Amino acid sequence: MKGEVSVLTVPKRGDKDTDNKDACWPVRHTGVTGPIVRLAMADGVAEASLSADWARAIVTAFGTWAPARAVREPTAFGQVLRPFTEGWNASLRGYVEREESRRDLPYYEKDKLREGAATTVLAVYLLDDGSWHAAALGDTCVFQIDDKYRRRAAFPLADPASFNSTPGMIRSLDDDWGRVLGRSEATTGRWERGERFFLASDALSLWLLREERAGRDPWRRLDEAVDAGAESPPLFRQWADGQRETRSMRNDDVSVIRLLLR
Repeated sequence: MKGEVSVLTVPKRGDKDTDNKDACWPVRHTGVTGPIVRLAMADGVAEASLSADWARAIVTAFGTWAPARAVREPTAFGQVLRPFTEGWNASLRGYVEREESRRDLPYYEKDKLREGAATTVLAVYLLDDGSWHAAALGDTCVFQIDDKYRRRAAFPLADPASFNSTPGMIRSLDDDWGRVLGRSEATTGRWERGERFFLASDALSLWLLREERAGRDPWRRLDEAVDAGAESPPLFRQWADGQRETRSMRNDDVSVIRLLLR
């Protein structure tokens, strides 16, 4: 199995790059080859403290050491996530100690830290037997697009009306694993050479599905935007800003991972 992965992420309009709470695996453009390709994306909650770090740690797990069954079996999916919640208090203590050694933490920041971190998560694995598998918690989506720019699959959401303000999340303070796993979903399919897989954060996913419903060829347009951004990242930011200006895309962090199968 061979492919090329492009990764682009831009913050909400008006924010700095360091304000971006999205996390992607891989973290940059790369060629891929071998028996398995691992892709992951997480969309950290903007209002929660340390959500960017939380999101990065989780996508790194799915991109590196998580077993392949983690995207097929809910129990295995939870086994990857659970150590992060169990280790949260120790991580938080370490963070507070480091920060207090160099500055005074204001009370409102301490209050935010007590509320914990939260993120959506999507992991997609493609195997050289022609199958692909995905698991998700929340509204970060994957789209399978054929070589004629026709959508073959969308997961976990395929209808613009399914998006809302309370998507599933993995939270650092979660201890009810029945509830967490009850909100997670998994799917499987078959892939072919020449196809594209797009992983997209929620604002972009919603835009894609709305534009598709309106017949405005979003898959080709996104593909062209990714090509341009791969050559010059500011061009992808300009493209995202253009959609925001027309209010067709919500002003939020925007991330895309594209896998082009050769």
